[in-house]
Amino acid sequence: MTNDLEKFIKNAININNIDTPVYRIFSYERFIELITTNQLVLVQPSMWDDPYENFFLKTEVVSDDGEFGSLESR
Repeated sequence: MTNDLEKFIKNAININNIDTPVYRIFSYERFIELITTNQLVLVQPSMWDDPYENFFLKTEVVSDDGEFGSLESR
């Protein structure tokens, strides 16, 4: 059975140095919230607001018969 350090290294996503800094990018509003509440909240990636997610699928398109729509599945 492996020890805790071996488990950690196995799941470290090809990071050779475990002291490598990790940066977090968030909006100004979230930064102000962090300062005022003194809490750093971790949100699941599925909950992230990403204006570029499915950018092309959300673009309005016009079909050959002139109808407007998008390529998003419903």
